Amino acid sequence: MKNAVIAALAVALGVSIAVGVIAEASRTVNVEVRVWQDVDDAGAFWLSARPDGGSWADLGTIPVPLDDGLSGTGRYRYGDVTLALSVPPPPSCADASLAADCAVLLATRDALAGDGALNWSADVPVTEWDGVSVSGTPRRVTGLDLRNRGLTGSIPPELGSLPPTLATLYLAGNALTGCVPERLRLAENNDLEPLMAERRIWYCPVPPILWSEDALRPGTHQYYGGLIVDIPASDLKVDTCGLLHVDFATPEDIPEGQSSNALCFGDLDGRWEMWLDRHYGVEWNRYPTDPDTDGQTLPADVDALFDQIATTARPAPLPSCWDEPDCAVLRAARDTLAGDGTLNWSADIHMRRWDGVTIADWAWSPPWRVTKLDLRNRGLTGSIPPELGSLPPTLATLYLAGNALTGCVPERLRLAENNDLEPLMAERRIWYCPVPPILWSEDALRPGTHQYYGGLIVDIPASDLKVDTCGLLHVDFATPEDIPEGQSSNALCFGDLDGRWEMWLDRHYGVEWNRYPTDPDTDGQTLPADVDALFDQIATTARPAPLPSCWDEPDCAVLRAARDTLAGDGTLNWSANIHMRRWDGVTIADWAWSPPWRVTELDLRNRGLTGTIPPELGSLPPSLWTVYLAGNAFTGCVPERLRLAAANDLERLMAERGLSWCPVPPIPWSEEAIPPGTYQVQGNLIVDIPVATVQAKISSIYASDGGPGSGRGYCFSDLAERWEVCLDASSGEEILRAVPPKIHSAGANGASSSTPPAEVDALLDQIAATARPAPP
Repeated sequence: MKNAVIAALAVALGVSIAVGVIAEASRTVNVEVRVWQDVDDAGAFWLSARPDGGSWADLGTIPVPLDDGLSGTGRYRYGDVTLALSVPPPPSCADASLAADCAVLLATRDALAGDGALNWSADVPVTEWDGVSVSGTPRRVTGLDLRNRGLTGSIPPELGSLPPTLATLYLAGNALTGCVPERLRLAENNDLEPLMAERRIWYCPVPPILWSEDALRPGTHQYYGGLIVDIPASDLKVDTCGLLHVDFATPEDIPEGQSSNALCFGDLDGRWEMWLDRHYGVEWNRYPTDPDTDGQTLPADVDALFDQIATTARPAPLPSCWDEPDCAVLRAARDTLAGDGTLNWSADIHMRRWDGVTIADWAWSPPWRVTKLDLRNRGLTGSIPPELGSLPPTLATLYLAGNALTGCVPERLRLAENNDLEPLMAERRIWYCPVPPILWSEDALRPGTHQYYGGLIVDIPASDLKVDTCGLLHVDFATPEDIPEGQSSNALCFGDLDGRWEMWLDRHYGVEWNRYPTDPDTDGQTLPADVDALFDQIATTARPAPLPSCWDEPDCAVLRAARDTLAGDGTLNWSANIHMRRWDGVTIADWAWSPPWRVTELDLRNRGLTGTIPPELGSLPPSLWTVYLAGNAFTGCVPERLRLAAANDLERLMAERGLSWCPVPPIPWSEEAIPPGTYQVQGNLIVDIPVATVQAKISSIYASDGGPGSGRGYCFSDLAERWEVCLDASSGEEILRAVPPKIHSAGANGASSSTPPAEVDALLDQIAATARPAPP
């Protein structure tokens, strides 16, 4: 039975068998073999085999045609056979194909291990090295699994020279320091992002491509912080032969997945070249450059060289979140902004994969900055956090509309060239956040955004140099025509804190006037580069403050209420969805030092308006200096209040349209407060009763034998009759301001014979300022 089994094994396994160890084997392994016999069919046998101590299931059980009769048990019989088989020796560093990989790993062992240990040694077969996998023909290192091995060293740069066969790389779970060779991210299976997240490390910088006539050295190179390529070791040499900028007619003409720029690599003999998209690494083409090679097929060796370069071309990795300032800004803003929504802005997720975030991949060197934030229609319900205002000037695109955001918008964000802030603010009824004022002191201004009295806004950068405000200049030009275009007659000064240099900016528009020395010791010297750079940063960001939101300003409500009545069959774009600065014919005060900013000019000449002039226009403020309405087919009457505009064409309008002034209601004579509005006193004097903190009433008729005008006047007081102002009935000039006689004699109601309370004085001032004779 045993001999039959052995003979059968010799046939089935195809090996030479001898009892004992085969003589020529360099080493032996044990293989267990079992022969099974079917109980019901004594002629049916099966064979199982396994490595010594292994599983019978690996090979499975195969039928063997043996029949030596039944065993003594009557059920089945089997025999166990142990064979000694010859196997090739394990790969060692002496193998030619593994020599380079061995050298790399041996060179990195101690630096990588630190206080840990790795058994990488020329005396140990490579297949027995800790965490090392070898495969392929010729044999190469294809895997490195060093997870959780207690390694405390740094990741040596030599690991980056392991071959492209390295498909698996696991390093997490160790206390490694340093940076990760960028070449390693080409390993198909790797845990580099978890490793870098847990250790707060990132990819090592890649040396730049050197533009020269010499061959590029073999290794990994980077084009100005962007495209990365590997130049292989080769008998052929390669250099960079140019940079191509392609101006496509429209963005739609750019081939899908490509930018409009390409980078050229050529063989050093100048016969052939290959162009790669310098943003994505996509190959454009290969063609001959030498007339002698025109029409020829690309030589195999050049083709292979180009293949190796093109295969490894890849965009540079974006920066780690923990090393970049914008990451900290967005993570601090995330929860406030999201509210009940979600944003995946986490240090565990690469910034390239963050919701709505685009990062500059065109920058030539780190830090790479956020260039676009597109969060439209993401279900965000929070408020817009102030941190967003510290994003850099690289933020060229910002979209936030379509979310239920609250709060206010950091003013700094309006510098984004492409933004939807106005639609957002219109739909959410929010506006720009207030900007803190410039503090006038001898101390340095803190970095951040500052505002000069509600007007000019500047950004003070973080700098080793300090800057303060060194003064305010008022220039009295002879005539308005002498004022330089785009400038006002005032400038604001910023100087370095040492008082050596200063810069003047127009305080209305932010236009720079000049820079010059203030210290006699610096007179005639060139502005130092650091001071010049600081002034550049301030001047670049100087800008007029945004005008107020329509829904926050009283004049907006007045004009919107008047729009349809005034326009008739014409059109006026007076809408809350359009900034008031862009409203047809409307000019707003941009000279005011603080809000509210008011309408100063209404120029609607010749606009095809066919409506009536609505009474609402009469409630526009005294800041309305200019009113031009002629050249339209208006009907109705003209609100008398508009004639206070210093420049107007109302008489011309009334003459060409046959209109007249609207009647002015008489003033109510009673002890009650007069509602705010325009009134006529006994068909003669007209006064405006303002909206004020205290209410007004008409207190008496004044008569005297002297004084201005007819000697007859009308007196107005606050409702408590603490003080009154008396106005000439004919001219509206102020006759006197005093405590009403009946109150003065009684000494009641807190009256004073010296000065009126400030709020009463302001009320009487406003009444007196608007008093005027009624128009004929």
